[in-house]
Amino acid sequence: GGGGDITAVNAGTGLTGGGTSGDVTLNVGVPLSLSGNSNGAIISSINSGTGSGGSGLYGSSSVGGGYGVYGNSNSGFGVYGTDSSSGNFGYLGGSGLGVYGNNSSSGNFGYLGSSTYGVFGYHISSGNYGYLGSSDYGVYGNSSSTYGVCGISTSNAGVFGISSSGIGVSGLNSSSGNYGELGGSLVGVIGNSRYGDGVYGLTSSGIGVYGHTSSGGDPSSYAGYFDGNVNVIGTLSKSAGSFKIDHPLDPANKYLYHSFVESPDMMNIYNGNVITDANGEAWVELPTYFEALNKDFRYQLTAVGQPGPNLYIAQKISSNRFKIAGGNPGMEVSYQVTGIRHDAFAEAHRIQVEVEKTGVERGKYIHPKELGVAETLGIDYEEHHRMEEQMKAEQEKMKDEQKVK
Repeated sequence: GGGGDITAVNAGTGLTGGGTSGDVTLNVGVPLSLSGNSNGAIISSINSGTGSGGSGLYGSSSVGGGYGVYGNSNSGFGVYGTDSSSGNFGYLGGSGLGVYGNNSSSGNFGYLGSSTYGVFGYHISSGNYGYLGSSDYGVYGNSSSTYGVCGISTSNAGVFGISSSGIGVSGLNSSSGNYGELGGSLVGVIGNSRYGDGVYGLTSSGIGVYGHTSSGGDPSSYAGYFDGNVNVIGTLSKSAGSFKIDHPLDPANKYLYHSFVESPDMMNIYNGNVITDANGEAWVELPTYFEALNKDFRYQLTAVGQPGPNLYIAQKISSNRFKIAGGNPGMEVSYQVTGIRHDAFAEAHRIQVEVEKTGVERGKYIHPKELGVAETLGIDYEEHHRMEEQMKAEQEKMKDEQKVK
């Protein structure tokens, strides 16, 4: 209220310039240091220079619910980072990070909320996500001691890979150079879930999960190995089948194999022993589901301990039981009954015993070696060869890239 002239203007924190007379100019200092509590955020430093040791933008928040750096855009980039020496976004060079995100409340890096991405990278010129160079990967992770890339999800896919021409997700064991190889304590690809599926394969036209081994007759090598119960919903087709157990007479040193019983029909077998009554007759009780599951019954009877030339089926199966007659009193009779499945699934998926080969399978073989023809005539030979060549090419590419790095 007293009036008067300003005799001096002094630059405050973060400003330069000032003066005591005439027109006075104040400039924003570089680096700029501001503080405040808007949304709990503190801008510690903005450095527009090119000198080493300074951050392009560093944001820190000590207030709960606040962002270290928050960017929002309706048309462009919310947060934009570039390495001027390479021109790449999110560039990891030397000991500095192009983009670094840390959620202090959860201890996770690159955390962005429950319904969006942990880290999202995009390269404008190619339209690829997480792009690394002109001929590189969508996402590339490298670690000397822990996970190269780790994906965790409580409701969806932890890691999702899709490719229009190659491999959606490829795992490499660097100690051996092989993909998906189990060597020592390292696994090329491992699926682990506490509550859901460890590995899930889905396709609309091809093979959901495909396993192949090129080791030939090596008994310790498998295209697939399951330790635990296996459930197949559908029809299981195989070239042969057996059980394999520790040999009952020498379990420490031998295995025992038995082949499966095969039939052109979807057949069930039921058997047992029964003792005839004083009239030389006996009723055989079958499971309560027998007639609901089976049709077209066949019978066999064998007398045990004495001749039984007059044994016969006195009454066929009805109400899940049948009657034996013609035996001596107190005779032991061994019986066998077979039936053909007629449940809903069996009726809808009856096995066709003889099938003509068509298309590319005609003139080729499931087991060419065993039939004495060239292995190149195998039905799966071309697919195996293509996959092996693709694996080799990607393996060499990764080795070259490791040398460059």
